[in-house]
Amino acid sequence: DENTKQWYQRRVRGPWTGYLAVTLSVDASGAQFAGTVEGYVLLTVQSPATNEDITDQTSTLHIPIKVNVIPTPPRNKRLLWDHFHSIGYPVGPFPRDNLKLHSNPLDWNGDHIHTNFNGVYKHLRNKGYFVEILSTHFECFDASHYGFLLLVDPEDVFFETEMAKLRQDVSEKGLSVVVFADWYNGPLVKHIKFYDENTKQW
Repeated sequence: DENTKQWYQRRVRGPWTGYLAVTLSVDASGAQFAGTVEGYVLLTVQSPATNEDITDQTSTLHIPIKVNVIPTPPRNKRLLWDHFHSIGYPVGPFPRDNLKLHSNPLDWNGDHIHTNFNGVYKHLRNKGYFVEILSTHFECFDASHYGFLLLVDPEDVFFETEMAKLRQDVSEKGLSVVVFADWYNGPLVKHIKFYDENTKQW
């Protein structure tokens, strides 16, 4: 079977937030496969009984999935977007990058190519690039598969082992690194703190 599937879930979920993720990939034997892969996810959601209900409430969802699969693009057209060092979604009460937006100062969407950076993603796709998301640290990808690593607005520290691997990927494997970053100033961050009405905290 050229197609492999992985399923990520937590057994217990809180209300109003969280996600389910399905990862579909094609193994090396199907690198030149082109076509449509489809199936479905059958999901049962169970809620505990309330005061009015004697038994648990159960709903079953049938979620269809249909994806187009293309042959592996050439390396110079494959971009790897570092999401591991960015604010994820859903997020906590983090201020926006643009502090002039007083009416809505919190960044609810996180930094992702399908939320805040969707315009950039569409532009890259229109130019013929294929963008993959790196959601783990740098030691988990093979640089020989990608032309560019994009570091866009990183907000977390880089491990020493990550930096060592990145140096090796650039010098020995020909990986290009593109960095879009802003300044960081610890004392200024403390100075611009604000009172969050949602959490009732500074």
